[in-house]
Amino acid sequence: MSNELTINTADKLLEIAVNKDADIEKLERLMVMQEKHMAKVAQQEFNAALSKFQKECPVIKKTKEGYNYKYADMDVIVQTIKDTLFECGLSYRFEQSLDNGIRVKCIVSHTGGHSESSKMIGSADTTGSKNAIQSIGSAVTYMKRYTLIDVLGLASSDEDVDGRQPNDIPPDVLYGMLLKYNALVKEHFDAIVDIKTSIANDDAAHAFIQWKELGHEVQKSLWLAPSKGGIFTTKEREALQATHKAKQMEKVT
Repeated sequence: MSNELTINTADKLLEIAVNKDADIEKLERLMVMQEKHMAKVAQQEFNAALSKFQKECPVIKKTKEGYNYKYADMDVIVQTIKDTLFECGLSYRFEQSLDNGIRVKCIVSHTGGHSESSKMIGSADTTGSKNAIQSIGSAVTYMKRYTLIDVLGLASSDEDVDGRQPNDIPPDVLYGMLLKYNALVKEHFDAIVDIKTSIANDDAAHAFIQWKELGHEVQKSLWLAPSKGGIFTTKEREALQATHKAKQMEKVT
């Protein structure tokens, strides 16, 4: 309701400014103010939708056989996530290019207008007996899968696919680690959403308070890099770290 009120207030201010023949500079300032607010609201809605998706998305099953490991192929991932994505107002698309290597970018968008992306640059997959076209197609497919699970924060569901899985960690152990992490996220879902929303709203101080209240053990378990499926983005982790350092400096002075 408050977001809607603020947007309506900005619209009203613009209407009054136009009716009063306000100068261009004032109109431009009002328009910039409104655009910034709408962008912030859209980002907050995206963060909430992504958190909801990560909470409700089913575990992605590894059905594809590799060398001493299993992984989830693109079809399995798409079939697993599509309904939950739709329910959360999220969608994805890919952009790719062959300029200076093979480049793939996955863009996840929310109905509110905000989007986030993950990109990857690689070379053709020349393993096996693939021809030139097949080598490029294999690399593109791999990068599409990886960037999709990365931007959605699902990397831990498909941990180290295509051979990146450590040989000394059995698949069933990794699967157990995934279940434990997902259970932890669900248990502290409200606090996680509050932290994410506060950071998106440029209120890192409040986010840090919520983070501290989770306790050291929970913090340690949740502090997983986004590339490995962590719930917090690089930007959010940097905001928490910067606030922590600032608090430490305050104690020193």
